[in-house]
Amino acid sequence: MNSPHKLGAHHLNNQWPQSGNWRFSQRLVLPLLLATFVLGCTRGHSFRVADVTKTNQFALASRFGEFVSGISLHVAGKLDGSAILVLSGQTTQTISGVIDWKTYEHLRTSNCVLSYYPQTVTGGRLQVDYVFH
Repeated sequence: MNSPHKLGAHHLNNQWPQSGNWRFSQRLVLPLLLATFVLGCTRGHSFRVADVTKTNQFALASRFGEFVSGISLHVAGKLDGSAILVLSGQTTQTISGVIDWKTYEHLRTSNCVLSYYPQTVTGGRLQVDYVFH
């Protein structure tokens, strides 16, 4: 008959971190935590420009005021006419027709402004996607 001491020791050995179950859990949990962290840090934002015929300024801000080093911006859509985009008063781009414009800009703050100035736009649609890094 087993003594209580031996039974307890056997039970503890099955739960010890070196067991196969622990290694399997470690292999599963650690990559999931890493993926969650990476995806959380690079979560993007999107919006559509409601009226492409009107001048507008869009405040772009990172979530939770996190520290950022830059912003990736993607503007896509179609314009009947031309317009000018200005990102943070630095990067300027004239857009017209079918649009698929991508840019990256270094930032020192967790927010910036995207200014939209239609020149000869009579219609169309624009989608803006951005990610802070």
